Amino acid sequence: MVLGDGIRRNIASVSKEERDRLRDAFITLDNENDPRVVYPDGVTFWDKQEEIHKNAHAGGLDIHDGPAFLPWHRELINRLEELIRKVDDKLSLHYWDWTTDPRSSPDGKGNMVNLFTREFLGNANGNAGDPFSNFESSEGAETGNGHDYIWRNINNGVLGAPPVNFIPLDKTIVTFADEKPENMQFQIFNGILQDAHNYAHGYIGGTLTDSHYSFHDPCVFLLHSNVDRIFALWQTNPKYKWRLNPNRVYGIESKSGSLQDDVNPWAGTLIPRLRPWAPPDNLQDNPPKKYTDTSIVIPHSYDTNGSIIT
Repeated sequence: MVLGDGIRRNIASVSKEERDRLRDAFITLDNENDPRVVYPDGVTFWDKQEEIHKNAHAGGLDIHDGPAFLPWHRELINRLEELIRKVDDKLSLHYWDWTTDPRSSPDGKGNMVNLFTREFLGNANGNAGDPFSNFESSEGAETGNGHDYIWRNINNGVLGAPPVNFIPLDKTIVTFADEKPENMQFQIFNGILQDAHNYAHGYIGGTLTDSHYSFHDPCVFLLHSNVDRIFALWQTNPKYKWRLNPNRVYGIESKSGSLQDDVNPWAGTLIPRLRPWAPPDNLQDNPPKKYTDTSIVIPHSYDTNGSIIT
């Protein structure tokens, strides 16, 4: 493994140094006193990600339970990785393999790594605490649930069992629709992958339980990098090269209104518009990006890309 090679890997398998640097980058992105990480509207790079996710969903974009789920979240995490690299250009947005217990994840060298420690993600239960003790969540003020800071709730009961007990393995997800007609495969694959994603959110619990607040917590990006990894695995299976074709990958869903829309809020055409991708800041994409753009269709480099699933 080479730090800075641009490949997203299982977060448990990278060096402690790299995990530490990723942690530090997350913290820096939320530093309102660092002009490098504050948008023209005064919002930190970190807080803006949750604002994007919440407002896009509330604004009617079909980013959950619909065909835009996979490509829209790919755009979100790709942009977050770009922001991370503004403070540490050697980093990649690695993934949590949700078929493993994040408190005891194999590193591929015979060791087990606990991701929920003060050195990386903070507590697995209750407020996250150090190193993210200052990471606020708007859920307390908006729902009255008493949580003004990010929190988790990984239980020890049946529902808290390692996700591998409930979530299908990569092979099952990736091959689930392979025998269906080509134009139906993305739709079916998208459905089963969303179901697995939903369970993973619930497994971590706490702030991640509610989609309107989950992007306050750094671990949601490791979860969504894994979603995107499985999407990439599905696309890069050499038996199905058409899955890298912008005109074929979405199949019947390509006719969906949501996949024909601009990729918002970054296009700046969403109503109500979200700053800074709308006036007066005017940081919107020009021209507006579409879901057939190669930067969305062509997946990032993951350590599992191109694996043949049989």
